[in-house]
This record gives sequence, structure tokens and C-alpha cells, in this order.
Amino acid sequence: MNEVTHIFIVLLLVVLMYYAWMDVALYYKLQSQTDNLLLTQNYIEDRSNANIKQRQNTTSTTPIQSFDAFNPISLKLLVLDHSNHYIYYPLGSWIDIDILHISEKLIFITPDMISLSHVMVAAFGAKFLASELLLHRRLGVLLFELRSFLDSLDGLVARTRVRERAMIADSTKWGYWMDGLCDLTGTIFFMIAVIMICQRSLHLRRTVTFQILPIFYYILAPFKRKISKISLPSDSDLDTEAFLSTSKADGKNKNGHVHIPKVMISNGAGKLGSLHSTSGILSFKQSTVVVACLSLLQFLSSWFWNRYMEKYHMLLEVPIQTTATSSGTAESFQLETMRSAAFWIIVWSWRLLNPHAIMSVLLVSIFFDREVELFLWLQWLGFLPLLGLIFTSEVHLQATGWKLWYLTH
Repeated sequence: MNEVTHIFIVLLLVVLMYYAWMDVALYYKLQSQTDNLLLTQNYIEDRSNANIKQRQNTTSTTPIQSFDAFNPISLKLLVLDHSNHYIYYPLGSWIDIDILHISEKLIFITPDMISLSHVMVAAFGAKFLASELLLHRRLGVLLFELRSFLDSLDGLVARTRVRERAMIADSTKWGYWMDGLCDLTGTIFFMIAVIMICQRSLHLRRTVTFQILPIFYYILAPFKRKISKISLPSDSDLDTEAFLSTSKADGKNKNGHVHIPKVMISNGAGKLGSLHSTSGILSFKQSTVVVACLSLLQFLSSWFWNRYMEKYHMLLEVPIQTTATSSGTAESFQLETMRSAAFWIIVWSWRLLNPHAIMSVLLVSIFFDREVELFLWLQWLGFLPLLGLIFTSEVHLQATGWKLWYLTH
């Protein structure tokens, strides 16, 4: 591991500590400052109007306000991934309001144009991710992070132009579907790059020559042979018995290189720099399964993340239209549910398992050249926490809905 990689690891740890600190602050705001909650602001502004969009949108003469990570606290904000919440949205707000003035002056730049631009960035990023050079793959990771920033910027510009501060998942708007379609296209480009990465690992099994590690010297010391270089032959030439036998040309092929079957994976620079188990090499069947599983994982995460974001919004953030007595009880229940420990655990878990967060983890593994190990781990074990979270969220959602129905009837 070189010095540059160490520097990036330190930066990653600093970012993770920053995320943890901001999560603590968010939980404190959620518990102590109820005026920051979107549902509280809805009731204060207009108790008689159940249309949440009319309360959030004000006149165009209202001054543009910068993005606030803690006000108002909406359901969508609570389930947003850390990078978008604490980096991309504040950065986008600063660039939009203080530097480029996209929302106020550059009216010809529409949110749909920004959405289409991050599709183009994803296409270029996928091309770099498929490269054999680690430097190019890291550049591809940065391009996909730029895509994520533009993905947050389009929604930020759209809300700023209508003076809507709260983040709400509104499936009735065109921008909701346009943004989703562009996200899907970007994910498809990423999965194409994953296919290329898996196939490259299969190709390297046959072609790469590397310097033997010191540990091999001690493992093979009983054979008392001087070994300087190992080459990986094709499957048709693999002869494990020849490697272990003291006859048959001392376990060497005609070039003087020792046959080692199915070891090592690429370090991304065209060489194999570290020793791994045979799981580091992907066969064609494994590659197909990995890509299919990662695609299914992203689909399930996206589908249920959007489902619970919308369902909880309608359940907890829209005012209840009933009698005054039952309405007050329902309001208290909504507020208590939003501030409960069980609800916080659910929404915080979705911050870690939503499609944007999963994509970030995959990109980090590619950046540090550990993608094959992570792909093999996620292809099965990645479904366990997600399915567990889906089950828990569904049970909590149905229980909350029945309780709220009981209070209002």
C-alpha cells in the first residue's frame, strides 16, 4: 500500500467522523427543537389546509435562503444518504446562491438539463472505471461522485426557484420521474463498468506475470528450489500435480516458470501486488451472478426506499383532517413517532442502505482497488441487512398506520 493510498484512507476516516458528528447533531435537533420539524411547521402555518405543497411554496419575492441541514427536518431529509445531506447539498447551495446564481440569474439552465448532464458524466465515468489502470479507475470514481453532486443540484435548483425549502418526495411532479430516469441510466452505466471489471479479473487470471512474494519462499522452502518468477497459464495448461511433484521437470514449464493454479487478483495497474485466496479470481459464471445480484440489490433498495419515504411522508407529515379533539391527539402521535427511538433506527438504517449509499460504498471499494472482494461479499450477504430493514420498516409502517387510524376514528 503506497503513501497516496494511506492519505486517502485518512481522508476517508475524517469524512466518516464528520458524518457521525453530524448525525449526532441531527438526532439532537430532532429531539429538542420540534419547530425544525416539517410536520410542526405544517400545523403552525395552516391547520385547515391538507395540501402540503401550498404551504411550502410561497411567492417568488421571498428571498432565496441557503440550504440548512437541520431546518426543516423532513422525512426525506432523515433517510437521505450522508454524502448528499452533509456535503453535496450544502456545496450545491453555496455554488448556486453565492457563486453561479443558477436559480436566480441563469434561468436558461433548467433542472432537467442538469439531470441530463449527470447522465453524460456517468457515461464517461463508466469508461474510466472499465480501465485496467488504477489511476483511470480512480478518475472514474471521481466522475461518478460528480454525477452524484449534479444529481443533488438539480433538485436543489428546482426547489430554490419555487422557494420551497423542505425536501419532499412528490411523485406527482415531472421532475421526480425525470430525475429517477436519469438515476436509472447512470446506474446502468455503472453496472456495465462492473461487468468490465469482473471480466478483466477473469482475463488477468490467464495473462499476468508477477514477482513472487516472500511468503512463497518459505512455503516452498522444503523443495529447496530457487524461484524467481511465477506465471499464470491458461486453464488448459494448469497442472497442479506438476507444481507439487519433484519429478516432471522439477515442477516447471518449458519457460522455467512455476505453474500456480488460480491465485492472486489484480492490483489495478496490470500487476498482481498482493496475495489473495482463489475467491479473488472471478469466473464467467461468477461475474454474471455478481452483476445480477448487485443490480437486484440496487433495484430493491431504490424501490423500497422510495416507497417508505412516500408512505411515511403521507402518514406523519400531512395534517390530519378530523375533529378538533382527535386531530390534536393525532398530531401528538405523529410528533411522538417522528421522535421515537424505533423510528430513528429505521430512518438511520435507510441512510446506510439506500441506493445512493450502496453506490458510494461500491465506488470506495473501486477507488481502493478492493472491488472484487466486496462484490463477492455483497452478492449474497448484502441482501440480509436490506431484507431485514424492509421487513422492520413494513411492520413499523403498518403498526403506525393502524394506530393513527384508531386515533382519528
